[in-house]
Amino acid sequence: MGVFEILPGIGILLIIIGIIIGIWLILHVEAAYKFSAKKVIAAIISLSLCMGFGIEFLMIFY
Repeated sequence: MGVFEILPGIGILLIIIGIIIGIWLILHVEAAYKFSAKKVIAAIISLSLCMGFGIEFLMIFY
């Protein structure tokens, strides 16, 4: 099993992590309890990076 056989799995994992971060972001904003702009900005950046790299891995290596 070469490295190129596990890269689509990494892409799927990154997409799942992005979905989890998105759900956390929605719950965090809806709760508005101890609202932290830094956490929201970090979550948005993490969400976009995870989803972007996950989709890119799937498009290139699958």
